[in-house]
Amino acid sequence: GPTQALHLLLEILRREDSLLYRTLYRDEMLPVFALPWLITWFSHSINDLAQVERLFDFLMCCHPLMVLYVATAIIRHHRSAVLQTGGEYTEIHSLFQALPGSLPLPALLHSAWQCFHRFPPWVAVASANLSREPAFQASSLWIAYPYKYQWRGIR
Repeated sequence: GPTQALHLLLEILRREDSLLYRTLYRDEMLPVFALPWLITWFSHSINDLAQVERLFDFLMCCHPLMVLYVATAIIRHHRSAVLQTGGEYTEIHSLFQALPGSLPLPALLHSAWQCFHRFPPWVAVASANLSREPAFQASSLWIAYPYKYQWRGIR
């Protein structure tokens, strides 16, 4: 569920930037600011329709958990601002309430794609000790990708 997805987001961030992870998780609070990102694919946090459309195009063509990697790239893009908060969760939360209208989307998507290939979901799930969670078992829709119907016609 959503809580496990937030734990997985933290695990991906831990692998990508341990200082940023420690700052963000200083008080062992889950990054609930990212929950709307995961649920709406950023459409309630980004006001630029063209960027939302580009994100939707990207996410529809990728692994179902790619949204976590895009979230990681966005958090890393705001690294200096997060570090300046000193881990104060209310400041971090307000920082990510509304993303700026113009994000360097191509660079962020490229970063997410690279991160996905360096640290794929099944490795992240095992590393975060989430493999016993129903949402992350081998048969779940989040992990069993590509789906069987997508293999039809592929030789």
